[in-house]
Amino acid sequence: MKYIRLSALLVPFIVSSACSSDDGLQKFPKKLEARTFTVNTPHNWNLFEDQGIDTYIGRIAGLKDTIYFDQGYLSFGSLENIYEDENTLLFRRLKIDGVPSILHKEKRIADSGDIRLSIYIDAGDGIRLNRMYVFDPTDEEKIIRIFRSHQFR
Repeated sequence: MKYIRLSALLVPFIVSSACSSDDGLQKFPKKLEARTFTVNTPHNWNLFEDQGIDTYIGRIAGLKDTIYFDQGYLSFGSLENIYEDENTLLFRRLKIDGVPSILHKEKRIADSGDIRLSIYIDAGDGIRLNRMYVFDPTDEEKIIRIFRSHQFR
C-alpha cells in the first residue's frame, strides 16, 4: 500500500520533469520566418513586421498573447546589461540554438504592475541580438516554448 501511494505521488512529478526538458518539448507545427530569425508557433499565430528606425521590430501574435521583438545592436546592448533586482520573478541563463540567452520575468511597477516575460538572445557578434517579450502571458509555458525555438538565420 505504501508503494502505491508513493508511486501516485512520484508519477506526476516524473512526467512534469520529463516535459520540462529540451527533449520533452513538443514542437509547434508552424514555422514563422522573420527576416533574420525563425520561431515555431501554433497554427493560429502570425508574424507582423513593424517599421523600426535603428532595429528590426515586430510582433508574433496568437489569439490571446502577443510576443514583441526588437532585434539589432540597440535592442539591449549585451547580456551583461540584463540583471536581477527587487522586481525580478525569474532569471535564468540558458542557450537557445547554442546561443547564450537570458530568460527574465519581472514585475513592471511603472506599468501598473504588469508582468513582462522576456528572452534576451546574444550571438556574441554585436549584430545578432534579439529581445523578445510579452506582457502578462496567458500561457507562460507556451511562450517559453516559442522563445526556445528561436533560430538566427
